[in-house]
Amino acid sequence: MSNLTLYGSFTSPFVRHCRIALLASDLPFDFKETNYDQSYAQSPTKRVPYLRDGDLSFYDSSAILHHVRQKTGRPFLPTPAETELYATANTLLDTAVNIFLLEREGIDERQAPYVQRQKDRVHSCLKALDAVDLSFEDEPSDPIWRIACALAWAEYRKRFSFSEFGNLSLLMDRIAPISVFKQTAPPPA
Repeated sequence: MSNLTLYGSFTSPFVRHCRIALLASDLPFDFKETNYDQSYAQSPTKRVPYLRDGDLSFYDSSAILHHVRQKTGRPFLPTPAETELYATANTLLDTAVNIFLLEREGIDERQAPYVQRQKDRVHSCLKALDAVDLSFEDEPSDPIWRIACALAWAEYRKRFSFSEFGNLSLLMDRIAPISVFKQTAPPPA
């Protein structure tokens, strides 16, 4: 058994990003599938992912990524531009997941106008991300991985389309064949 254990679900885009980072790092780790109730009981943030590394525990995907990058001698978000891109992708993902969970509870823009504001935020984030240079040479950066995980999750959950956004569509075409991305795809719905 490895010292590193990642807890999460196969469908979470946040967990997927952490799995990608761990697989690409070649650090030995265990993955423990965790359901909604278990994460509620075992994580102070009441969500996945969370990571145990010996006596250390991390309860946010960004902290997990930072820890993995530090263990492998790679920087995590080394420039303000990368931090901004990652933050925008994170806002997109957080917002889309919240809309998804609210709608599963039967709450949409008819019951709460706030949901429409969130849908507008998703579109605005997509537009902003599409306007940025999303190219990469050898390995995608964490902001690029976060965007790809968000877009793949949106396709998987049938949440929103990004086909009108050329740069985002091209990014997904480039990311799709990468081994760690294919390896971490959620199971068929």
